[in-house]
Amino acid sequence: MPDTPLTYAGRADQLESFVMRDMLLRLFFTRSGDTVKETTGDGYAPIKLKFADWTLDGLTAVAKPKTFKFTKPIDQSIGGYFCTRPDDDTPIYIEDFASDEPYTIKRAGEGVAVTAKFKL
Repeated sequence: MPDTPLTYAGRADQLESFVMRDMLLRLFFTRSGDTVKETTGDGYAPIKLKFADWTLDGLTAVAKPKTFKFTKPIDQSIGGYFCTRPDDDTPIYIEDFASDEPYTIKRAGEGVAVTAKFKL
């Protein structure tokens, strides 16, 4: 068989397969390479992402915005988000927030809105 490069269509199929399975969107406060420490705090819980939450545009998948709400202040600075499969806490994707400063939750009822995005 001759050498065959992965085509654009093949990469788009990979992306669709990746987001087709349910995953959990989570927040982290510490990251070291591919290792994260998940945010904790009253009211915090991972949010399920389903295939219907994603919009695919070429080699980019963007999820509908999701908001994490906290019922009490936390003493952690939230640095980004990561995704796992529902049956496994191992990160399959990690992304730092683009802002220069991490998010902090100083009052009850505050939240962090996240728009997960994957690009091949």
